[in-house]
Amino acid sequence: MTGMIIKNMSFKVGQTLTIVGVPQPDATNFAVNIGPNEKDITMHINPRFNAHGDENAVVCNSYQDGNWCEEHREGGFPFSLGEEFKILIEFTPTEFVTFQIYTKV
Repeated sequence: MTGMIIKNMSFKVGQTLTIVGVPQPDATNFAVNIGPNEKDITMHINPRFNAHGDENAVVCNSYQDGNWCEEHREGGFPFSLGEEFKILIEFTPTEFVTFQIYTKV
């Protein structure tokens, strides 16, 4: 799996992070991790084309103190291999909110 790690970034309440990327044509999955370091991931977004027993699923959770937390899965899979996507994430006073994920930007 290849992914993106965002760290040492000043992300304040009310700000929106926009991520644009293209999954490789042969990718099984990819991940976007947001947190202060690799051992404390506040938000993990893992679109899975065909990985870890999942097919066309987006798995979100966090990683704290060396343990993965509960997985959250929403319906729909807006990603396509080799096609550009955009993810918008807003940081609210209590949580990260992924309010748009779409392809063909």
